[in-house]
Amino acid sequence: MAFDHAQILADGVERARSEVEYTTVATSFCTEPFTISDLRAVYEVVWGLPLDPSNFRRKVTRTAGFVEPTGERRVMESGRPAALYRRGDARVLVPPLLRSATDFRHPATADSSLGA
Repeated sequence: MAFDHAQILADGVERARSEVEYTTVATSFCTEPFTISDLRAVYEVVWGLPLDPSNFRRKVTRTAGFVEPTGERRVMESGRPAALYRRGDARVLVPPLLRSATDFRHPATADSSLGA
C-alpha cells in the first residue's frame, strides 16, 4: 500500500476528468460572472489538452441549464467584449461533454471539434 501513491493520484485525476464530462462541477472553478473562455480553460486544464473554442462555446451554450447569460459583457484588452455567464441550475449535463481523440484541437488538425 505504501508504494501505490502514483496510482491513487492517477485514479483521482481520471475521476476529476470524468466528473467534468457529466456534471456542471467545472463552473465551480470559475468566479462569477465568467466568460465561456474562462470555463473552457478549466476543461483544458483538467483534460490536459486544448479544445476548439467555437465548438466548445456551441456545446456549452446549447446544454440546458449549464450556464445562464448575465446580459453583461467584459471588455477585453483586444477584440470585442466577451459575454458573461453564471452557473445554471443543472447539476448533470445532458448530453454530456464527452472527451475523445476527436474532441481536441491538435496542431496538425486545427479543425477538430468538440461534439460536432
